[in-house]
Amino acid sequence: MVFKPASNGSIYASFGQSALPPGSFLANSDISRSNDQAFPGLTGQNNQGSKVQKAENFEIGTKWNLFDNRLSTTAAVFRTERSNIGMGTTSVVGYGKQIVEGIELGASGSITRAWNISAGLTLMDSKRKHSAAVDAAIAGGGGGADYGGATTTNGDELAFTPKIAANLWTTYRVLPDLTVGGGVQHLGTTYVGRPDTADRVIKNGVYGKTPSYTVLNLMAAYQVSPKLTLRFNIDNATDEEYVAGSSWNGQRVMLGAPRTFLVSADMKF
Repeated sequence: MVFKPASNGSIYASFGQSALPPGSFLANSDISRSNDQAFPGLTGQNNQGSKVQKAENFEIGTKWNLFDNRLSTTAAVFRTERSNIGMGTTSVVGYGKQIVEGIELGASGSITRAWNISAGLTLMDSKRKHSAAVDAAIAGGGGGADYGGATTTNGDELAFTPKIAANLWTTYRVLPDLTVGGGVQHLGTTYVGRPDTADRVIKNGVYGKTPSYTVLNLMAAYQVSPKLTLRFNIDNATDEEYVAGSSWNGQRVMLGAPRTFLVSADMKF
């Protein structure tokens, strides 16, 4: 549903719903492993006796074009909820929910004829919801180590789901043939743990967190002729050491690329 209060702006609302039958997450090759080491697992949400999962997404937002339609801006609030998630260590003992909600802000286009910008910000809150009976069954049925001595994971954040993600990229044409630019990417901390499609539930903090990071990128471009442009990029200009990916327990991580210099040419024929 879309409402246009002005020629350069709109307000919208959307709702979507989908269903996932048991077994929808069995494509991972690790499923060949036995018992609770199987991934994503056969005892809970992939158990043939589990209910059909439901996923619902709500979003309300607005879009506005500014500066004579040179700059597009967006803002939205959203909520995604998965329900009927079968949980248990040897069989389904109850059903839980996984909820992600937050806001998104964005801008893309030109502020002036020489100044371009692209920016985005997402703030999220995620959590699990399930009963005390589910906690008791998991903590007392072989999942105690995953709980780290805690009695509940109800209300915990979802693994690998940051509270904040942001990016900014901007360029400025300082001379008719010379453009310089730069940008930053930021990702907040996340708890390591089993993905939300796995049956095993890891208590927040048992295996630690991936640290937040901010990466700075720089560039310069010179138009030699209408058919040739030379570019010079410095990615990760501060040589930030950061974790770009991690195994579920944090024992293996993939580091992001170090400071990288790149010279390239764009040619038109």
